Amino acid sequence: MARRILIIEDEENYRSSLAEILRRNGYTVETCSSAEEGIARLNALSPDIILLDYILPGMDGHQALKTIKALSPYSMVIITTAYGSIEKAVEAMKEGAFDYITKSVDQEEIKTRIHKASQILAMQEELGYFRTRDFSAIDLENILGNSRNMKDIFERIVRIASRPDTTVLITGETGTGKNMVARALHNLSPRKEKPFIEIDCLSIPSSLLETELFGHEAGAFTGALGTKKGLFEIAQGGSIFLDEIGDMSMELQGKLLKVIDEKVIRRVGGLKSMKLDVRIMASSNRDLMQMVENNALRKDLYHRLGVCEICLPPLREREKDILLLAEHFIRFFNKKFNKKVKGMSYEARESLLAYRFPGNVRELKNMMELAVSLSEGDILEPIHLSLCYEVGSKGTKNQAPVKVPEAQSLRLEDMERNLIEKAMHIAGGNRTTASGLLGISRFSLQRKIEKYRVKSHDTNVRKRTSPSS
Repeated sequence: MARRILIIEDEENYRSSLAEILRRNGYTVETCSSAEEGIARLNALSPDIILLDYILPGMDGHQALKTIKALSPYSMVIITTAYGSIEKAVEAMKEGAFDYITKSVDQEEIKTRIHKASQILAMQEELGYFRTRDFSAIDLENILGNSRNMKDIFERIVRIASRPDTTVLITGETGTGKNMVARALHNLSPRKEKPFIEIDCLSIPSSLLETELFGHEAGAFTGALGTKKGLFEIAQGGSIFLDEIGDMSMELQGKLLKVIDEKVIRRVGGLKSMKLDVRIMASSNRDLMQMVENNALRKDLYHRLGVCEICLPPLREREKDILLLAEHFIRFFNKKFNKKVKGMSYEARESLLAYRFPGNVRELKNMMELAVSLSEGDILEPIHLSLCYEVGSKGTKNQAPVKVPEAQSLRLEDMERNLIEKAMHIAGGNRTTASGLLGISRFSLQRKIEKYRVKSHDTNVRKRTSPSS
């Protein structure tokens, strides 16, 4: 997506030649002959970079810089000045200008300075996005598995990653690791040096999702006081992952389809379309074909998203991977909690293998995090595991595996409620700590507390009295 540059320069020849140089190098350029005109057009143009002449008729560059930084704080201002005014340009940098160039420099130097400003803008935009995300959840670097179906998945990921423009649909039950597959596709692709942006369509109200994805212009709606870049813009050159695409409104589905087909976006309230170079990945834990039949998902969008599909198997179909993953999580959480858990007892291992894992890998991860945090010894026993059935008493090494009748398994909702209550107990009622233990955001924890009516204080601590003698 081309950076937008505004040139504020009263010398017509220099203004025209500078604009031509930048346009030839792929930038979108607008020009103004006075500071007053440039400031009046700031909201409409939303420039990324402003080349501001320091010596202007009327409002001078010094006052113009202050006004621009107040109205458009994220625009990078580069002062252009004659050789004899360098001292004033340096003074302007102290007041918020990004850089300065003298009008005597050659074209290559101008292009270098503009490119540097563009790179810093890209880093700032990406950092700004990540600062808004809750990273209490632990993203493991590798997707693990020795089972045959996971080896097939790995091979498919490698093949698709080499095709960086192909749209990908990732399906599977909740907790199977769809976001990790999306990140792996990005990291293995030629786009790996560019941003990877993930957005949960379910967690953002539909009224806000459009402006989150596409951004908005100042005045586009009540409360839109300034210009905001959307996540598609921030992901330029990289990948965007739309988690739970099935929860997107039909109207927004139509706009997303247009983005996929035409590779352009337009901010909410904007008039200009911007070219897009982003790999789009989407995921869902729902039956999307059934949603198409129920008119809850556009058929054309389903087929455009599913150019390449990766379907992740549930953990219950990956029995060979359960203990491998559990041991990996133990090592990981040992480091986090400064513990020295060496492994699991025979009974604990057999209990894991007998369990159905309705929450899949995410449930196993949360289970092992709680187990390691609760343990006081170096071996995990069944009592440390938050399983949804009674494991039974400790047995000997040769004890037969625990067989769990299907009817004894609780619903996933009950499992989730139990984990939340236990995490709140361990955290002493602190929601930030509890959300970290559960690997979810504090906002998500709050919603689940309200959904399950979990008391937000530590309800498990009770006054203890001494037993009578």
